[in-house]
Amino acid sequence: MSVPKGAASHDLVIDARAEDGGRHRLVLSGELDLASAGALTDAVSKLCGEDAREIVLDIGELEFIDSTGLRAILSSRVVCAESSCALVVAPEADKVNPQVRRLLQVTGLLERLPFAESPDA
Repeated sequence: MSVPKGAASHDLVIDARAEDGGRHRLVLSGELDLASAGALTDAVSKLCGEDAREIVLDIGELEFIDSTGLRAILSSRVVCAESSCALVVAPEADKVNPQVRRLLQVTGLLERLPFAESPDA
């Protein structure tokens, strides 16, 4: 997946990368908000439908996230669980954008989401 030509730099870009053993990495950049949350849940649903074993949701390049974006992450987690697919968030929480980290902290998700311990995890 890639950004459509002419999209603004703040729009969400999802770079899907297949890795070994049924693992997929979705690298998110830009903004995960009301306008873009559906793209994330669609991407996760598609991978789960293709029997992915693990999805690494790389939020290290996100510039902004709102409550709808958080809901998309939580919905993605549910879709993965229903498909017996692990969902891991990367990179480590202290390496994400301060706005993203703050929203995760305020909502209590910083402690509840399964963050990877290293960027390549």
